[in-house]
Order: sequence, then structure tokens, then C-alpha cells
Amino acid sequence: MLREEKVRIGIDATCLPSALAGAGRYIHGVVRGLACVDDHNEYFIFTKTQDTGQFARLPDNMQLVPLPNFTRPLRMAWQHFIAAQHARRLKLEVWHGMHYTLPAFARQLTTVATFHDMGVLRFPHFYSWSKRVYFRQALTRSLHAARHIVAVSEATGGEVKAWLAQQKNGSSAQPAVAAIPSGVEEKFFEPAAQEEITRLRQAYHLTAPYLLFVGTFEKRKNLNTLLQAFHLLRQRGYDDHLLALAGLPDNGSAEVQANIEKLGLQAHVRLPGYVPEENLPALYQGAALFALPSYYEGFGFPLLEAMAGGVVALAANNSSLIELAAHPSLLCDETPVAWADKIEQLLCDQKLRREMRTYGRARAREFSWQKTAERLREIYESHAPSTPSAPRNGKARGAEKTLSFLSSNRQNLTQTAPATALQRAVRQTLAYADLFDYPLTLPEIHYGLFGVSASFAEVRQAVLAMRNNGEITEKESYHYFNGRAAVVNLRQHRAVISGELLKKNRRWLGLVQSFPFVRCVALSGALAFQNCKRDDDLDLFLVVEKGRLWTVYAGLVALLKFFGKRRRLCLNCLIDTEQMRFADQDLFVAHQIAFLQPLSGAECFRQFFQANVWCGRYLPQIDAEARLPATAPAEDLRRSRLKWRQLVENFFRGPRLDRLENFIYHRYRNRIARLTRHLLPQAVSAERGQIKLFTNNHRFHLQYKLAARVEELEAQPFCLEQNGREGFVEV
Repeated sequence: MLREEKVRIGIDATCLPSALAGAGRYIHGVVRGLACVDDHNEYFIFTKTQDTGQFARLPDNMQLVPLPNFTRPLRMAWQHFIAAQHARRLKLEVWHGMHYTLPAFARQLTTVATFHDMGVLRFPHFYSWSKRVYFRQALTRSLHAARHIVAVSEATGGEVKAWLAQQKNGSSAQPAVAAIPSGVEEKFFEPAAQEEITRLRQAYHLTAPYLLFVGTFEKRKNLNTLLQAFHLLRQRGYDDHLLALAGLPDNGSAEVQANIEKLGLQAHVRLPGYVPEENLPALYQGAALFALPSYYEGFGFPLLEAMAGGVVALAANNSSLIELAAHPSLLCDETPVAWADKIEQLLCDQKLRREMRTYGRARAREFSWQKTAERLREIYESHAPSTPSAPRNGKARGAEKTLSFLSSNRQNLTQTAPATALQRAVRQTLAYADLFDYPLTLPEIHYGLFGVSASFAEVRQAVLAMRNNGEITEKESYHYFNGRAAVVNLRQHRAVISGELLKKNRRWLGLVQSFPFVRCVALSGALAFQNCKRDDDLDLFLVVEKGRLWTVYAGLVALLKFFGKRRRLCLNCLIDTEQMRFADQDLFVAHQIAFLQPLSGAECFRQFFQANVWCGRYLPQIDAEARLPATAPAEDLRRSRLKWRQLVENFFRGPRLDRLENFIYHRYRNRIARLTRHLLPQAVSAERGQIKLFTNNHRFHLQYKLAARVEELEAQPFCLEQNGREGFVEV
């Protein structure tokens, strides 16, 4: 890690509710995520004594600070007027208010506030008088006092920015705003036991197929529209279904009860109340459909939790729910008729149901607490006084701009770029390659251009301008920064080594390509760039037929071990044909995908590219066809006709190999977890449809190196005239 100094960070977890809901889920998820991704900085978690049991088994760099079991008024008084004294006593540098509120008299602290929504300011009629008064004051004060606002969704982030724009004046500094989505706990992805689902259905009197809502009974949840839609469905003949409304009472409870009686639904609506956390996965997975009809949501945990469990879900077409569902079939307009129509379609259309189950699980996988924690850690360290990415000598703003284009929450600049922005994109592209001592040709710069879209002629013109002003040099068609001429010979030397490695191991690569159920093989890592050193491995990326991933992995590992090739050929990323979309979506993963070199499976490789179209946000010029070798279709046809392979695949398509697959999955998954527990969670994935074993995960180390390298280049004299903000992909 480049940063040697530790940041001392205070986390305000005093607002944990007795029954875990939105804010409570957020606090738990963030603390657990930080525990997984950060063993360097020091964390002080302020919580009421009665809640300390909720944070068991924290790592050594996380310390609980127990406080008295305040009543709500006393807790608010502590947050506003006493918390800063505790922070000074503990010599904290950063303070994170997890639920809007920040301490007063905290000038020595860098303050970060999480905003879960802007509902009190946007829809005051949904809230009680006391909440309107308190949260208006707390939100307004934090918006002015915070150095950084963390919004839990793009929708909330947009609302915060809009409010700040309205309040902007010449004298007040504006906080930075970052939209950092929350995560989904792993337990919601795990299949619930059928016995547990049956037990819960009996306990909650769900004796028929049921539609499910989970959440508090607030007015903004729009439960009356759901009740009216359910009433319409019953009139259409769906009288064998029940509606379960699970959650704590709130300011909309009386109206909900009145409408149940008005519509005559007393015998058909179940009100189980607050459902304990351990029962939620089974309750979701037992439902025929999950519904979230809210007028407004800052994030929407229940929607993602239901989708994670493979439940068909339907949400209102507004606020953050649009970005969470991100599919028109899972979104619905506000009217009861529209809801009745959409629910009926999702109950009856079995093909659509299967598609939405698969889609929902894959979409939910894109949200993880580790990703949330990584982004928060970047914010903490970027604001700490001694962080390298915020130098003390007045160059901090350049580093902040550099880090901002690396953020996974970005705007997509795919329009033709102005000359200055295009030169900056070329600079970033060359800087990334320079980290690997890898000069680039003009076509390589064009193909791998960071963040903007431009024609080849425009890129050539930008490169020529940078050569003319002395920023970069060209030799033997390779482009590199001044003083780095040695990288040309180094690249040529490593290309020879890479060719020798490929030639020496061609027989074994052919064996992997022809192995039963393998549908695509590609070179990744240094070999994909022909940038290998003498002792490098051959990193391989495989796409395998659904349901045979772990059998193929175990078979290939055993075979390569037997012939002494296990350490030379590294099976470090395998996915199946229905898990092609990558959950980790940032610049570095996009770059790895963009430069894969397929050896076989041309059509499968195209499908993989299509499943990861998000890469275009970072590298708009990438194209699957550009990576395919000319002989790929003929080679694929030849391999598909191998008789021994066809016989093996036909023999093992039945249930006998399903049992073997399950056995290997459970056995190997536990072994991998045990052997890689010292690694960051995002470096290793061992799921049914994905195996990712990046035991040398340089992703975040490279992030800091790239930020520092770009800042260094921006400070050079030839960049001074181009040192504006345009051309960066900003948060």
C-alpha cells in the first residue's frame, strides 16, 4: 500500500434501531465491509452500550466506543454537541455521520455524512411534524458543514446536488458529493431450505401462494395502491392468492387497516409485523412475487434482497428503484390498474418469470458491501491531512481530479471529445500502460482510450500535438513519456519471451480448449499483452457450460497437476454461460476484459462482451470483433466435432454429474475459502457460476499508482495550459 500513515476515523453508529431497518442495515453493512477491505486504518465505532453485541468479532484495527443507552433526545444532543469532544480526545482525523447528522464545533475534523434520501425536503407531507422539524434542520446543517456527502444511490445524489445548486452562493464552500450504492448481504443469495420456508408459511398463516411486501408502514410506501391492485386481481379470478404486508407500524398504518376493511380483504391479507432478520430470506423465497410500490425510496434494500433470492420482484417506476431494478419488466407506474396488470403478467408468463429470476439475481450481485467500503475508504484517505493523494504542497486538487476519473460512479463521456479533453484521455491511457513498462502503438491508444470516444484521425491528431509539445515521444511506432525510451526495447524483449512461452505450452493450451464443456478460452494478464517475464505463468480465462464449472475446474487442475503444469497454467478466472456479467465493475476490470485474447469460442466470446457492455463506460472504443483471431470460427468448428469430447459430454449430461458437481463445489469452495482467507474478498470468488482466484490482486495498489502518475504528469510545464477540469470523468 502506498499510504503508510494510518487515518483515525470515527463512525457514528449511535442511531442503530432496536429492529434492524434501512439505516441499521447500512451501518451494519458498512462496518462489516470496512472490516473486510481495510486492516490498515484505525476505526472508532461509537455505539450505545446495548448495541455493542451487534458488532462481534471486529478486527484489531476497529475499536468500539460504548456510550450510555441514551434516550432519543439525549442521543441527538450527544451527536450535535458532545461528539466533537470525544473526537478530539481520541485524536480523530475523519468523522463519518452514518445518518445525516454531524457534530458541531468540529473544525479540526474532516466530516463525512451519509444521506439516505431527501424525502423530508422533497415530500414533507409524508412525514410527521416532529420529523419534518428535526430532519430539515439536520439535513440543512450537514449539507453546509460536511466536506463530503455520501448518497446511497444515484437518485439521492442527484437530489443532493440539485439542492446544493439552489443554495449556492459566492461565500460558501460546497461539499463533494459521491453516490455510493449500498450492498446486499450474502445470506440473501443462499437458497433457503424448503423446510424453513414451510415452517415460516405455517407460522405466518400463509397457506396459499402469496404476494409479499417488506418495509415500514409509512405513507410514502404507497401500500394503498398495492391493496387496490390486489383487490382488482381477486376480481379477475386470482382469489387463491394472499397478500403479506410485513413490517413495523408507522404513520400510514391506520390508513392501511382502514383500506383492508373497506375493500373486504380481512381474510386475504396477512400482517405478520416485524420479521426477524434470520427469517427474511425464507420469507422472500417463499413468495410468488415481491412488490415495492413506494412513491419514493432513497435506496430500497427489500427490493435487492428479494431479487438476490431469485424472487420475481416488481417496484415503482421512480426514485432509486429505477436504478436498482434497471429493467422495464420489473418497474410499474403508480395506478392500481397498472399494478394489477403487471402483477398478473408476472404471475402468468412463466418464460418471463424465469428470465426475471435469473436477471434479478445477477443484478443484485452488482451491489456488495465490499464495494461500498472500498469507495468509503478512498474518501476517508483522500481527506486525511497526510494522504499521498492529497499532497501538502498545494497539489491536492490535481490528485482529487485524478482519483475522480477512477471512481466506479461516473458519468459516461462517449461523445466526440474536444482536443484538450482528448489529449487528457490519451495521457491517462499512456499513464496506465506505463505502470507496466508498456509503450503503446497508435491503434492501441485508440482502442484502449480512457473515458471518451473519438475517431482514429482525432486520436492521431491529439497524439501528434502531444509529441509536438514535447510531452510524449515516438520510436518504432511506439509512444511513451519522455525519459522512458527503455520501455520500447523492454516490450520487444518481453514479446519474444511471451511467444516462446506460448509455443512451449501450445499443446497444453490445446488440451484446455478441447476439454469437455469448455466453451471459450482466452489469454489474460501479461500474456494477453505479450508482456511476460521469464518466470511468469500463463493466466487463462474460461467460459464453461452451465452446471459444469466446478467439474471442469477440478478435472483440469487434476490433469495439469499430474503432468506438472499446474503452476505454469493458471486457471484464475472461470465463469459459466449464464454468469457472464461481471459483478466488479470498475476501470481495471474493464481493462482486463477489453484486452483478453481469445484462443477459442468466438461466438461465446461475443456473448461475453455483450453481457459486459458496462465496460464501454470506461473504454468506449472496445470491440469484441477486434480481439478475435481470423482462424477462430474454423478452430471452433473443428473442436466442436471432436468425437471423444462429444461422447464424454453426452455421457455426463445427466443427474450423475449434477451430484458430482455439487460435491466438488462444496468441497473445493471450503478449501478455497480456507486457503485465501488472508486475501481481500474482492480478489477471490468461489460461487456456483464463477471462480475468480486473483491471489496477486494489484487492483487498488494500481489505483493509487495511476493517480500519482497522472498528477505528476499534470504538473509538467507542457500540461499547464491544459490543466482545466474538462476531460475527466467526474463523480
